[in-house]
Amino acid sequence: MDNKSFNHINRRKFIGQASCAAVGATSLMSTLTNFFLTNSAVAQNVDFFNDYRALICFFMPGGNDSFNLLVPTGAAYSEYSTVRGDLALPQNSLLPINPINDAGRPLALHPGATGLRDLFEDGNLSFISNVGSLVRPTTKTDYLNGYQIPYGVFSHSDQQEQWQTSIPDVRSGLGWAGRVADMLNGVNKNTAVSMNVSIAGNNLWQVGNQVYPYTVSADGAVSLNGYGTNNSSNILRKTAIDNLLAQEYHNVLEQTFTRVKRNALDAYDLFKTATDTPIPADNLGNGPLGKQLRQVAKTIAGRNILGVKRQIFYVQWGGWDFHDEVLVNMSEMIPVVSDAMKAFTICWLLWVLKMT
Repeated sequence: MDNKSFNHINRRKFIGQASCAAVGATSLMSTLTNFFLTNSAVAQNVDFFNDYRALICFFMPGGNDSFNLLVPTGAAYSEYSTVRGDLALPQNSLLPINPINDAGRPLALHPGATGLRDLFEDGNLSFISNVGSLVRPTTKTDYLNGYQIPYGVFSHSDQQEQWQTSIPDVRSGLGWAGRVADMLNGVNKNTAVSMNVSIAGNNLWQVGNQVYPYTVSADGAVSLNGYGTNNSSNILRKTAIDNLLAQEYHNVLEQTFTRVKRNALDAYDLFKTATDTPIPADNLGNGPLGKQLRQVAKTIAGRNILGVKRQIFYVQWGGWDFHDEVLVNMSEMIPVVSDAMKAFTICWLLWVLKMT
């Protein structure tokens, strides 16, 4: 098998086939397994992965109002305006975009999405529309009869779980990024820091059978409280902890606890070293999402120290479940997302390329 077998499937096709929550458990796993034939490639130690790639998930708990992010214009605007009622954005406020493919109708973006518009026009961003959490193509009759519809319809927590597992018909404790990382397990030569790195706490999306997320804050890895700092009480604490970890234990629980604690301390040291380079200041993306994406950029810049070729990142910014003042709230939040994504792509990734 040569590299062409991998390259002919582009990113958009992969997302369409594998990441949508529109397939059941069996078909999803079949799609992912066939996509890279990863298990076979890794098992044979074939160096198909001689470059670096990262996947970043930005999750918006509560659900972004996508109908007011990507908006039809022209003749289709009338239908949009009728359906949306008082939630429709004025047509003269929208930011027109120019797709390179035939979208079937002219489109525009929310007036606060200038950064996203710039990325799109420069060919650095695309939209995948009409994606939903379905078991199968569903009609209104199917829905009314309860025929093969996702569980927990209209439940935010259930819908978010389905987006993170890509399994809409049964509950699962594994996320699709975790399952992907399981199949890629072995590609990264150094596994002290997990392939899956979360900048936003625990999440289901990155949980696999073998791979679990390494969780850091927007400011970097979180150390063991008081361990390694230079005052007398903390030096005593560090000595006591090191002595405990150096002991030989016969109890399985004690052995496991010691191993996990030591691995965590080692991972902290490695991650801190890899991300210890200050990132350039900028005037974009200074909100909570921007700080998380800065940490992603710093981690990517430290990939050689970490010894990784594939990484999967999770960032999150919530508060999208608007129960009132939808237009006002969205006008405040969309610019934060837009500026942060533009800063990440234009400013911070360029810095990463110069660093490595």
